[in-house]
Amino acid sequence: MALELKTKWGKRAGRLVLWLVAVLFLFAFLVQIAIWGGVAWLNGPQGQAFVQSKISEALAESGYVLSVDGFSYRPLTGIGLGSLEVSDQDGLIASLKDVRLHAGIFPLAARHLSLSLWVDTVTLNRLPKGADKAPDETPGMAPFSLPDLYFHSVSLSDIAIEHVSLAPSVAGKDIAFSPTLTGRIMLQSHRATGKLFLGLEDVAIEGMDDKTIALLPSDLAFSGTLEADAPRVVIDSLQIKGKGYGLKANGDFTLDQSRLANLAVRFNVPDLAVLAPGQGGSFDVSTDITGAIDSLAAKGGGSVLLDALSDAGLSAVDFSFDADGLTDLPKGTLSLGTMRGEESIGLDTQFAVKDGGLILDDLKGHGPQFAFSGGHVAAGADGVKAQISGVNVPGTKFKNFALDLTKVEAGYRLVSSLEGALDRGYKANISADVTPAQRLENIDASLKSGKSAVHILGAADAKTLDLTVSAKQFALADSPVTLPAPLPGLLVSLQASLNGPLAAPVADIQTTIVPIENKQIKIGSSAHYEADAARVSFNVSGQGIKDLSGEAQLPVKLSLSPFVMDAGAGTALDGHFNGNLDGKALVAALLPGNSFSGIIKTSGTLGGTIGTPQVSAKLGLKDVTFSLQNDMVRGQADADLAFENGHENGFKLSGNITTQQIDVTLPERFGQSIPSLNVETVGQKSAAQSGTNIALDVAFKAPQRVFVRGWGLDAELGGAIDITGTAATPLFDGALKLIRGRYSEFGKRFTISKADMLFTGTIPPSPSLDMVAETKAGDVTAQVNIGGNAQTPKITFSSVPSLPEDEVLSRILFGQDMSKISPFQAVQLAQTLARFSGAGGGAASFDPLGMLRDGTGLDDLRVETGEDGAASVGAGKYLSDNVYLELEGGTEESSGAASVQIELTPNITVESKIGQDAQGGAGVFWKKDY
Repeated sequence: MALELKTKWGKRAGRLVLWLVAVLFLFAFLVQIAIWGGVAWLNGPQGQAFVQSKISEALAESGYVLSVDGFSYRPLTGIGLGSLEVSDQDGLIASLKDVRLHAGIFPLAARHLSLSLWVDTVTLNRLPKGADKAPDETPGMAPFSLPDLYFHSVSLSDIAIEHVSLAPSVAGKDIAFSPTLTGRIMLQSHRATGKLFLGLEDVAIEGMDDKTIALLPSDLAFSGTLEADAPRVVIDSLQIKGKGYGLKANGDFTLDQSRLANLAVRFNVPDLAVLAPGQGGSFDVSTDITGAIDSLAAKGGGSVLLDALSDAGLSAVDFSFDADGLTDLPKGTLSLGTMRGEESIGLDTQFAVKDGGLILDDLKGHGPQFAFSGGHVAAGADGVKAQISGVNVPGTKFKNFALDLTKVEAGYRLVSSLEGALDRGYKANISADVTPAQRLENIDASLKSGKSAVHILGAADAKTLDLTVSAKQFALADSPVTLPAPLPGLLVSLQASLNGPLAAPVADIQTTIVPIENKQIKIGSSAHYEADAARVSFNVSGQGIKDLSGEAQLPVKLSLSPFVMDAGAGTALDGHFNGNLDGKALVAALLPGNSFSGIIKTSGTLGGTIGTPQVSAKLGLKDVTFSLQNDMVRGQADADLAFENGHENGFKLSGNITTQQIDVTLPERFGQSIPSLNVETVGQKSAAQSGTNIALDVAFKAPQRVFVRGWGLDAELGGAIDITGTAATPLFDGALKLIRGRYSEFGKRFTISKADMLFTGTIPPSPSLDMVAETKAGDVTAQVNIGGNAQTPKITFSSVPSLPEDEVLSRILFGQDMSKISPFQAVQLAQTLARFSGAGGGAASFDPLGMLRDGTGLDDLRVETGEDGAASVGAGKYLSDNVYLELEGGTEESSGAASVQIELTPNITVESKIGQDAQGGAGVFWKKDY
């Protein structure tokens, strides 16, 4: 029974449900029939007139006219509208084509309106003109109540517009896009709360490329409340997103006459490369915006980090600002700061927007090794003007910097100047025309320091340049920075051109260098760079230089943007040089007080690499004559030298120096140091240090004709010296030994038994002297000994058998011992001893025999007096390198003689002698040095 009741109830319930569904379908069908009927009527003439009259009544006081056409209704798609147009007295404002509105039927029972809207095309032709306002009218909105609608909430499930088009009269250019809008709005009597999302797609803007359009915002999300009784809008969250950036905001603003805003805004760019390709980094700024809408103020700060700053060792730049008048003429303060290591860098300024431009005042900055405290910058549509002073940099003074960038018909005109001082004052000026293509034309720049200047003319842009650089007799002593010697003593003239792409420029440079102290010498050079190769040539002319020139080639990579100058240690070198130098003029210019005549020939090559250059040079001297230290040393010589690097100490000088004849005049005073030539020049220390890298291996050969004369000595020496060590500390090893000679003093002739100049080590103290002259003085053999070194020679007296020095000198002077000399002779003896000990004085003596010897070209000329008072004259001359002729003549009968000496080998000599009475003889002499 129970089962039967249940079955009957189930059947009845089923029939009830079917009945209810049938009723609902019937209701829906009737509603649809009613809607179709209403739409059909609206599409008819009476319906159209009715709708248009109601719309006109609603907009009667607004000044606008709304025209609709083409109502339609479909059960699934809702209400359709063929077109809708909004106009005013000036014509069409906007139009909508093919509008479809759908409202959900079932949510209506819950007092919720669910709408979706689809519009094919929206066109905005122009903006409506606002009504004229009275001068004292203050815009604002009074408190109001929302309409008492049937609905508690409205949801926008899908609002899409296929095409939105804005005419140029709206935004200045054609703009098109496709927006979508979704969201939900909750409605109450005094507030509306909602969340909305707006998306933009298919954006097209006249004159803007796709890359730029891609940076425009793509999404907007809003969450907030409209409080009608306040009235005000509360923004819980506002987010705007674009490609690579985002903006977030929250706060509120009133809609009444006060129009107060209180917003917190943050703008963030995590990767700047998205907005500026090639520039990595990030940007973040937060600010509070407060105040009335017509006089907003902002206070906040942030940071920016750029890869370029990081590469320069700088941290992120932190900034802060405080500004007001944002909606009218903003003004306020700005501070920037960063760190470089542990040192801070900062900039502070006041800014203001005035007459459409930006003005920066009271600029102050500081950083490592610099600070400035005064500046003014004004930037606007007509250009930029800047003035900065009070710059303080250790070792550098900037008096003033000025820049004027003025708009002209074809772009801008740039004029700038900088005045300051390093070691010396300088002033830089530049003027140029800036074209719309951001190219500098008609560049005219100069750098002036002292009485010298460098000029630059031409054109340049971010990719190419076409410049000429010139300077006429620029004194390097006028350079703003002090240059090392000998550069300040030079005048430089320059003519250069630089053109082509910045990544691969072509350069030509011609220079002329002239020493200020000797303007007869000119050093010219020419350089050309192109296609990763440089070629340099030079030539030198002037006093002492008949010809000196050369050239070199090397591969090198040069780029100005980005800057690259790659000429590494492995870069190959290839060059050569040749020269003919006039020794006489060259020595007169470089070593005054000395003389030199003859031609110096040189040639060489340059190879290897920059890291390990290979220099090889030859230096030849032929039949040169020289005179040193005011004719103290004179002679003739030949030289064949080679200069090259690759030695363990860097460079090596080797070869032979062969003398033809050397005349050495001894000083007229013994026992005191002979002053050495002390020529001191600026940079001498550095030159000496560089000399340590030049190794020496030079053979000095003087087989004969080294004549040493003076103070009674007349000797001929010969020998060889090896010169090793370095140019800074040369070492000498060898000897010059006696070939023939005599010593005349006190009216007597001495026989020289030994005369050696020994070289061991440096000069000084080398050479050391070892000379012995002998003569018969009564019953003893008196000896005069010259020892010590060339700088401090010493003379002593000895005898065989041995006697005291004063006794020996007495016998030489007076032929008798001291006990037998007169008082006058004793005084003469004391003066002579003092003279030879260095205590005596005496100027250089008059030497008529030397003058006569030089005038006749003889190698030897002497006048002697024997013990008996008889006088004799002797003269000698080399007939060839190995044959020596000597003639003697005296006052006594048959005192004349002639002798010939022939050197067969360095150790064997044949000598023949014939007297005035035709008596003669011959002999063979053998000698050996120990």
